[in-house]
Amino acid sequence: MPEILALRKGMWEHVASRQHKPLKVFPFGNDANEAMLYGTVSYGLKNGKRSEVDWAARAHLLETEGGDEDGLLPSVSGMLAPS
Repeated sequence: MPEILALRKGMWEHVASRQHKPLKVFPFGNDANEAMLYGTVSYGLKNGKRSEVDWAARAHLLETEGGDEDGLLPSVSGMLAPS
């Protein structure tokens, strides 16, 4: 596990900012509280350059009390950046 943690930390070494742009959302059936998202992510690099790649993630909608108007809060996990 230490190798995985080091790899994940190293992935962000040159990244100053990022912006996710979901383009499509695929819910897992009617009244689903899970969905797959597809889009792009733009990275602002510390050297001043920019990069944009495809991006996908699984989102789990959590019920909240007194939070969002519809009572759902997205929680995104398992982000992927296809090569």
